[in-house]
Amino acid sequence: MRTQRIVKAGIWAAAACSALCAQAVTVINRTTGQILFYDDFESAPAVSTNAYPDMSGDYDPAVPSSGAWSIQETGPTNIQVAAYCGDSTNDPAATPQGTNYLRIVRHMAAVTEAVLALPSTQSTAGDEIHLEMLVWIPRNISWGAFQLQLVGSAGSGNPRINVLVDTTAANLGNVLAYDASLPTPKWVDTSLDWSVSTWQKWEIDYVIGADTFVLGIDGVKRTLNGSYAGGDIKEVRFRGGTANANIQYRLDATGYAGEHQASLTLFRDGFERGTPDSAPVSTIPDIGTYLNVGSGVKVRTGDHSASGGLAAASSGLNYCELTRLDGLATSLSCMFCGGSFVPDVQELRVHFMMWWGGAGLPSHGIGLNTSNYFTSTNFLAFNLVRGDGSYDAYNGSAYVKIAPAASLPTQVWFPVELTWRPDEQTVRVSLNNGEPVSGLLFGGIPDVLNQLFLTSGMSTTVYWVDDIAAEWVYTPPPPPPPPPGGTVFILN
Repeated sequence: MRTQRIVKAGIWAAAACSALCAQAVTVINRTTGQILFYDDFESAPAVSTNAYPDMSGDYDPAVPSSGAWSIQETGPTNIQVAAYCGDSTNDPAATPQGTNYLRIVRHMAAVTEAVLALPSTQSTAGDEIHLEMLVWIPRNISWGAFQLQLVGSAGSGNPRINVLVDTTAANLGNVLAYDASLPTPKWVDTSLDWSVSTWQKWEIDYVIGADTFVLGIDGVKRTLNGSYAGGDIKEVRFRGGTANANIQYRLDATGYAGEHQASLTLFRDGFERGTPDSAPVSTIPDIGTYLNVGSGVKVRTGDHSASGGLAAASSGLNYCELTRLDGLATSLSCMFCGGSFVPDVQELRVHFMMWWGGAGLPSHGIGLNTSNYFTSTNFLAFNLVRGDGSYDAYNGSAYVKIAPAASLPTQVWFPVELTWRPDEQTVRVSLNNGEPVSGLLFGGIPDVLNQLFLTSGMSTTVYWVDDIAAEWVYTPPPPPPPPPGGTVFILN
């Protein structure tokens, strides 16, 4: 077995970069506010640009700003920083943050581990340690053995926390935790689920000395018993947890830097991997997933102008049709990568292309998915297009016109962009590349946001969308003004 330890960097770099850097793996002592570890893999001097196995180089992670990597692998292709984007089945089609991610592959008998060493052992009882990252697991049933351990001074044989994805055919999708509190310690089902071929946000919160921990996947959290006696934490181990050939998964950024969520792609899909004349399924987006897909929502391709539709996609070959004709339903939840995000001092941008012939009330909103309909308690903003090409926003009790008639064209593709600025408590809308106009808040601002919701409120509605995208963009505050210059006279 080959082991490489990457030299650790000073803790001061974490403080210097915390407002600027996005993280692939973030470890924070929430009690003290210290960022213990982060690495977004964007600083690697060279990366793999090919599918596994790429024999062209080793491509281990670069030196992180705080802490250290210990790479344990049989050969140089097992653990590589990669920028390869594939078919969304064997490899992710896109990365949520930057261009690079970490590819971890295990062979049959040899253990493959990327060990994250903290800059110092966390041993103060009561301190809360927070870990988060995005994980992408390929679709093949034998590839999903992602294992995560938090290890203290007791060593890797007795990890404080030990979780593993279940890849058996009968239990595929379950997440397991090793429970040492049972009379006969064993792996138990956490009731949390992992999904294939999509980026999911994994989180662990552990209080030093506790015998329990909190595990979260895409915002759903469970309090679980620890794997062994509570105590200190000094490292995190990412393993290939099953001795099968070609065990694989990927790690990338959550964008969390301790105080804000830096630039992060939450959703992106041009429907190119969808099956024409079928509903969009959860795994076809480049980033994010679909939920609440209505009966009138289908992937389309080619020329439908003979039936009153459009001649071609906005880009590529495929696009998406939403219709309420013949009693069908138009609900389509475009769920954000990593699940729910807390609105804070950053900017949320949602963008899509739309084609419309003037029929019905095409509608869309930003909110929290709690059902396949919108209410003032789960939506930040909800807007619709009128038959005369005007545009309304709902203020919680009535629709208010925010763009006049003929603001939106018909029978051409045009862009719609919504921008949410929590620091200003504002929503702005840009229609057909026009100047942004002020939108309206639906009601109370949800605690979290997790989707762009597309639908309609009228049975005559039919429209098409393409190239949907959503992202968080952190914009630092402007620097303070310089002190006044010139000569200062002091009069007595």
